[in-house]
This record gives sequence, structure tokens and C-alpha cells, in this order.
Amino acid sequence: MFGIVNLNLGIEKIILVDRFTVNEVFRPKKVILLPGGKGVNIARVFKLFGDKYELIGFLGGDTGEFIKKELENEKINFIPIKIDAESRICNVIIDTINHTNTVINEKGPKISKNEVNRFIKRYENFIVNKKIVILTGSLPLNVPDDIYAILIEIAKGKNIPVFLDTSGNPLIKGIKSAPMMIKPNTNELKFILNKKTITITDIKNIIKRFVKEYCIKIPIITMGKNGAITYSDKKIYIAKSPEIKVINAVGSGDTFIAGFLHKLFETNDIKEALRFGVACGTANALTLIPGYIKKSDIKKQFLNIEIKQELY
Repeated sequence: MFGIVNLNLGIEKIILVDRFTVNEVFRPKKVILLPGGKGVNIARVFKLFGDKYELIGFLGGDTGEFIKKELENEKINFIPIKIDAESRICNVIIDTINHTNTVINEKGPKISKNEVNRFIKRYENFIVNKKIVILTGSLPLNVPDDIYAILIEIAKGKNIPVFLDTSGNPLIKGIKSAPMMIKPNTNELKFILNKKTITITDIKNIIKRFVKEYCIKIPIITMGKNGAITYSDKKIYIAKSPEIKVINAVGSGDTFIAGFLHKLFETNDIKEALRFGVACGTANALTLIPGYIKKSDIKKQFLNIEIKQELY
């Protein structure tokens, strides 16, 4: 069973408008409200494939009640950790004419120290019998930025591998605890390297650092429309995404994770897992609602993905 930790769940508010720009008034063509968060998107894909999983995270207030009810309606296996503060709302403005996405994410609720401690105790039981734990997403307010590092150490103490997908200081501190897998994107690498731009050489070099200095077995870098790159068994694999007309790219990194892990545990083939993950991420960009990918789209994109292999 996969274990998914998503501490900063929220409502995803998708707003469809034509020719979106600043300093204007718009009347949306359509507004969609649904549960959002990286872990929710991952859970949707596991559910599609019939994989066993559990999702856990903080929920509070009327927003939290909406999320809980809608996840029940989706039949997502979710364990809520109740908090006093209100869960967040994230807005995705999709321009249906110019095909642009503008994302405005609230930071999240303020979490008390007691609520953090209560989660950690629950987490210790949650990870039992999990084949891997996925720690994903940003942190709500007041949650210490070493929380993922703490959760990684707890899992490692029980010999449970961890996949870390976050950003900023929580990512840097989490990496130092040596999870088995990480998946920063190119923007997150810019933060780590303190660079405004990065090259494919920068990416390959930092993959080597992740392996040698931090003992990360499978570092993955997602590169948006340019695909993804990973390392395994002294080889670097680069998957190039096919060209598509993007509808909504939100959640593509999350669906990549679900597809990658699904195929990796099914076949133990890193190359096929990378190809399948990129196919899932690409299929997600063809859908309006994050995580609601179609198997037919995955199959089509899978056939169009090229994999290059290089010696480490």
C-alpha cells in the first residue's frame, strides 16, 4: 500500500475566462470547486490504476468540511487530522483563448504545536505496512520547516522508503535526511543552486551530488514540457515529453509521481517507470481537472516518448 502525506490540503477553485489580463473585470465562463493538493492528485491516479493507498493531512473549518465530503464522494481513501484553523483555497485561472494558467495559492492555515505533535503520533502508525511513503506539498503556517526531515527519519527507522516532493527550505532539509527518492522541478533546483537559470549540465551535475553526497538512490528532476531526467544503476535516463496543446498543467508533477511509482513497483524497471510517469504527467496537462487523467491519453503519450540513456 502507498502512503501519501499532504499536510496543506485545500479547495482547488478553477476559473475559466477568456483573454485573462491584469487590471480588468471578468465574468467567468465556468467555476469548478474540488479538493486540491498534490497528494489528492496522486491519490486520484492511484485510484485509477487500482493501487491500494491512503492519504493523510490536516483539515479545518468549513473549507475542510467541503474537502472531506468531496473526497468521500470521489471515494478517495483519506484520513483527516482535524485542526482549529480554516483550510486554504487555491485559485487556478485558465485563459481558454490564450491557453495560459495563472495559479494563486494561499499559504495555508496556522497549525498549533499540539496539532503538529498529534499528527506525528498518528504518522507513526500510518506508515506501518506501507511499501513507500510519499511526502508531498508545501507546509501550512507554523509547521517547522524540518518536519519532512523528521518524518523521513521516522520512516527510515521502520525501514520504509520515502519519496519527497516539496520546495524551499523543507526540501533542502529533507534532502539531508536522505530519502530514497526526490522529485524537484527546475524552479526548485534554481532555489537550491541559487541560480536564475539552469542548464541540462547543471541538472546532471546536481543529480550526481544527490547520489554521492546525500545517498539518494533515485533522484528525479521534472522539466515541464521538456520531460524528466533520473538516475539508476550508474546510468542517467532522459525522457522527452511529446508536444501537446496544454489545457491545465496544474498537477502534472503529481500525476508523474503516481505513474512513476505505479510502474516502478509493477515492473522494477526505472526506464519504463520514467516513460510511464512522463506519459501520465502529459496526459494530465490535457485535462481540466488535476489528476483526472484518461488511460487512453496515457497510452497514446507513452508511445510518443523518447528515452535517452547515458553512462553516469
